[in-house]
Amino acid sequence: MNTGGLRNQATRPTPPQRALKLPRLRAVAPQPRQQPTTTFAALVVVVMGAGLVGLLLLNIAMQNASFHLAALDEQVQDLHVQEQALDLEVDRLGSPERLAEQAAELGMVPNPNPVFLDMGSGKIIGDPQPARPGTGLVDDFKRVPEATRKPQPTRKPQQTSPENPKPQGEQR
Repeated sequence: MNTGGLRNQATRPTPPQRALKLPRLRAVAPQPRQQPTTTFAALVVVVMGAGLVGLLLLNIAMQNASFHLAALDEQVQDLHVQEQALDLEVDRLGSPERLAEQAAELGMVPNPNPVFLDMGSGKIIGDPQPARPGTGLVDDFKRVPEATRKPQPTRKPQQTSPENPKPQGEQR
């Protein structure tokens, strides 16, 4: 007889009995999916609206800056023209011929015999003589015909057209 098989069963430990029984698993129906709430949709709409309003305000600010820049450019051009006119006036009033004429109107006469002082030695170089009316450069200048005098620079008036009120030289 074979007793080996019985011995194996008798000596085999048995699993311990569980004190707690686990609930049995069962299939559950899936939960219905909830749609996004209206709060989230409203938040998205508000964020997008704020972004669009921000872009609109930025665009308006850039346009205003562009108009201001154009006005400043026009003002710079006007001031440049005014500066050129003033430079011409200074050149005209500061010319030697004009200064000689103004000196003659004040009763001044040029001295054809200039005298120089040597600052190192204190010596007088030249023969000092008083100036007399009727001699010198001013009278000679008045006798020179107009055609041989140096002409004064003149500005051309800038032409405008009815459809473009800006002078033609200032167009870009």
